[in-house]
Amino acid sequence: MRLLLYSLLLSLLSTLAGYAQSLRFDSISTPSWKVYALAEVSPSFPGGNDKIESYINREMRYPKSARSANIEGRVFVTFVVNNKGYLVRIFVLNTKSKDIDNEAIRLVKNMPKWSPGKVGDRSVNCRFTVPVNFSLYNVR
Repeated sequence: MRLLLYSLLLSLLSTLAGYAQSLRFDSISTPSWKVYALAEVSPSFPGGNDKIESYINREMRYPKSARSANIEGRVFVTFVVNNKGYLVRIFVLNTKSKDIDNEAIRLVKNMPKWSPGKVGDRSVNCRFTVPVNFSLYNVR
């Protein structure tokens, strides 16, 4: 009886450990391409993550069509910072307009190379999301 109980407990613990491990990986992971949803060290923009907003404000080209239609708001752009620091699989999570979405993607595609996320001492692919604010009050 004790052996059976011990065996069940061990089985349960190994199942839970496997489940906890799988939670660390993003849903787009494949067996040959692991993407972490959370890493021990998050990926970071050059100069630190507080510099992302200043980069976006400096580089943004507000689409004329969105400006004339008074379209503004926050768009969330998600991407993977790969283990080399390059941004891949870039897409918009919430759409405002085709032109605004394209500008948000352009901004992210043109970002400089990031510091990749880390697990232990190894660089890993990691999901990251940034907000891009489109406000007609800041149009140049």
